[in-house]
Amino acid sequence: MLFRSLAVVFSLIWLGSYIARRLTVPLEALAEGSRALAGGNLDYRVNVRAVDELKVLVDTFNRMASELKQNRRQLESANEELRETNRTLDENHHYMETVLQNIATGVVTVDQDDIVRTANAAVLKMFQSTGEDVRGVNIREALNSELYGEYLEMKKRADLYGISRRQVSFTRQGYVLYVAATVSASPLSRGGRAEYLIVLDDLTELIRSEKFSAWQEVARRLAHEIKNPLTPIQLSAERVRKRFMQTVSGLQPSRSEERRVGKECRS
Repeated sequence: MLFRSLAVVFSLIWLGSYIARRLTVPLEALAEGSRALAGGNLDYRVNVRAVDELKVLVDTFNRMASELKQNRRQLESANEELRETNRTLDENHHYMETVLQNIATGVVTVDQDDIVRTANAAVLKMFQSTGEDVRGVNIREALNSELYGEYLEMKKRADLYGISRRQVSFTRQGYVLYVAATVSASPLSRGGRAEYLIVLDDLTELIRSEKFSAWQEVARRLAHEIKNPLTPIQLSAERVRKRFMQTVSGLQPSRSEERRVGKECRS
């Protein structure tokens, strides 16, 4: 009887220990896996034998770890693409800034409150200003009253038709500058605030060249008109000289020769 009782007790102890190991080993492995994932080791997998709900839990943990690793790989790839895109945008922005600062055409952007946002080197040279004198100030302060009035009219037309063009002129250091101005509603408006793009082409040298060419043509025509009356006078002088030489030498010209000379002089 005692032996049977001891056998039952030992059996229950062994059974309890066996059941405890089947429960605690997977749970300890899952706890270790959770710490590994939290530390950034997404390659960790739980490799223990489990049954019933614990097996489902282990399989779910391993599947979650695989998904986390795949998601991190996708995020890293997306971040690399984003960095490459930002690098390309920065290069393009730098390239456009370099182009704008080196072209002869003046480019200005103005917001709806007439505050100058950007101005390239051509504009600064055209108005004999520096970037600090123009950027961030009201365009009215950078222009005289006449030019500012022209700008307001062109701005109104740009609001109605999208773009406005006209030729304006102003005096700089005693010289008159002729400029082809274009004002357009900027498609790059930010934050719901309208912006205007102003493009200024300096036509001064072109107009001076056209005026010089026109004066050259006038001089050529005047020279032609002056030269035309001189031609018959020169011919008449040559005929008179020829006849004089013949008279001095004692040779009397014939009637036909006199008629020919008279005809040439009249022509």
